[in-house]
Amino acid sequence: LQLHYWNSLLFLPIATLRIVKKILNWREGYELAYLPNWLNSFVYKCLSFENWLIKRHYYFPYGLSIYAVAKKHED
Repeated sequence: LQLHYWNSLLFLPIATLRIVKKILNWREGYELAYLPNWLNSFVYKCLSFENWLIKRHYYFPYGLSIYAVAKKHED
């Protein structure tokens, strides 16, 4: 079983936004909101690039999500 972080490239901007929202006690809206097309495209490209790196066994030391890779033990 291997555990790795994912969504690392967007960690800093999202973590900053969450901290600012907490400091300002800003509770309006949701984090799961529709994004403008240009921003959605940017996020998609960041995550696609990160997936490309992961496929080449480059793993980040931090991230917003954790994923696991399990392999069935063959006897």
